[in-house]
Amino acid sequence: MAVHEAARVLAPGGKGLFLFAAKGDFREGNPLIAKTRDESEVRALFSGPGFSRVDIDEHITTIENRTRLNRDWLVTVFK
Repeated sequence: MAVHEAARVLAPGGKGLFLFAAKGDFREGNPLIAKTRDESEVRALFSGPGFSRVDIDEHITTIENRTRLNRDWLVTVFK
């Protein structure tokens, strides 16, 4: 619902930013994280709303001396 609402309210020429936890993230399975997604799931979320451009980037960092991966999808949308 949030993706469709952003498409509706974003002004022409406007930008929006979304952040999703990616599969393989150390938080996967944590009840405080709604869901981890793979790239195809993220692309599917943005395939219909009517943005002029959708950029999907993966951001990976490590924590605890490189023993755990923090993986996120950074999604920038353009109207």
